[in-house]
Amino acid sequence: MSSRRSEESAEYHDLNLVRRLIRTMPKRHLVRRCAEAILAGEAMPQDKIPALCRAFREKDKLGILRHERVVACWCLDRCGDVSDYREQVCVGLRAALAGSLIPISRSSREYAVVLLMNLCIFAWLIFFAVTTSIGLTVYMGGILAFIIATLARRTHAEAQGSVLGHRSAIRCLARLGDYRAVGEVAKATTDKNAEIRGEAEKALPELLEAVRKEHYGLLPPEATPALCEALIHWQSGVPLTDVDHGRHTKLRLEILGALGRAGDGRAAETVRRLAEGSQSESIRRAAMEVLPILDQRLRNE
Repeated sequence: MSSRRSEESAEYHDLNLVRRLIRTMPKRHLVRRCAEAILAGEAMPQDKIPALCRAFREKDKLGILRHERVVACWCLDRCGDVSDYREQVCVGLRAALAGSLIPISRSSREYAVVLLMNLCIFAWLIFFAVTTSIGLTVYMGGILAFIIATLARRTHAEAQGSVLGHRSAIRCLARLGDYRAVGEVAKATTDKNAEIRGEAEKALPELLEAVRKEHYGLLPPEATPALCEALIHWQSGVPLTDVDHGRHTKLRLEILGALGRAGDGRAAETVRRLAEGSQSESIRRAAMEVLPILDQRLRNE
């Protein structure tokens, strides 16, 4: 019962956040219209999907399109069957996870807001030091406090939007079974945000299952290093979410299996470390089975 209430609360929070984000867009904006249709319980026209995917291809160094991309991820996750445009959706969502959605820990806007807050406080202290009017000082302090509160609220909304975008993209890629997204999702399992980590841990087994032997050489270049990074992260004993040890062991075994099927030779050193030093017997055994395959690929590559 408590789990169901938690899910309903999270869903209510996500819907309110989407409503807040679309209010920052023009009323005739296509992404906004798609989101409004989904919020109203209507079926989104399938021919709008390519337009949603284009939101991830535009250059946006200043983060102006950040809200648009977050809402586009949410819409693609909610619009049901996208089989007619599967390839476009997968490419767009992988681009979102790879950088179109600015990670919370790397958001330059967040750092700028914190800096501006400090400058406001410093300006108020200087004003207090040079003025003789207590009333005017209090008035200026109130204005600066309002500015700081507004900026803090906006920064919090930006962070929440980034989390929603990542979660939606990960969930949709897992549903579509896009094996090429294993790298981005594996990397998300080491994210600093617990919600993103939790969603990635749930999605990663589905994507790993989609990795076949015939996919060797077809995975993106960053996939093998990301999977190795996840293995090392779990091996170091760093807690990712409140899951039991058995779940972590199962995930690591599935990663080792995927590396054996389609990973390249760069994974050999990481797997060798597991084969020699893992505390789990099942992990050591699986690593020793995979290691000869990776060593051979390393020699061939």
